[in-house]
Amino acid sequence: MKSVRGSTRVALVLLCLLVSLPTASAHNQTILDDDDTSGPLDIAAAKYGHECVEYLVNGHARCTKYHLTFKVVAYEEWENTDLFGEFKFIVIEFVRRKRGGATDEMCYYVEPDPDGGLRGQMYDICWPSPAQPVKRERPVRRVDGHSIRGIIPKGFLGKKLARYRVRAVSSWEEEGDADCDPGPTPPEKVYGTCTDETDWSRGHLRHREQE
Repeated sequence: MKSVRGSTRVALVLLCLLVSLPTASAHNQTILDDDDTSGPLDIAAAKYGHECVEYLVNGHARCTKYHLTFKVVAYEEWENTDLFGEFKFIVIEFVRRKRGGATDEMCYYVEPDPDGGLRGQMYDICWPSPAQPVKRERPVRRVDGHSIRGIIPKGFLGKKLARYRVRAVSSWEEEGDADCDPGPTPPEKVYGTCTDETDWSRGHLRHREQE
């Protein structure tokens, strides 16, 4: 791991993120991550929250469900093309706890779409093979040169979901970089030569329901 490379740069990136953050609660969390590797996808922070979806109930708009929102911020500026190619991605990884106590994993991959933008693709398993079918997908928005924001509908995570933990993971290729671990070779390889991951969310998150 590298030591912090530039305290001023780190402070500015985190300040830009924190200015717009709500107070932490059972439904909103921000996980900060050290400036601990090199390359464009070194994660500074991941923010999770819930966004109201309004429906008309007896003629009045009411929040009847909430979707999960996420924002991932990198220390360095990066381009959508940094995610183009095998082993280059940002992933929102879930460990789901279903009603009854059973747990499993799902992963939401952020990758370029054919039009040059970004999209998130939900898989029933993490680190799938290229042949693994995509369960569902939706667009992901660039906020600025450092960050992306997306919305994951509650339905993407399954009907019997009770609670979940979540973290952000990034992967990219950086040839000859001493700060990155080459890791295994195919077919065992699932990451690029450089990776970063945040800590898991604190405790279990749960979707808000009608209030």
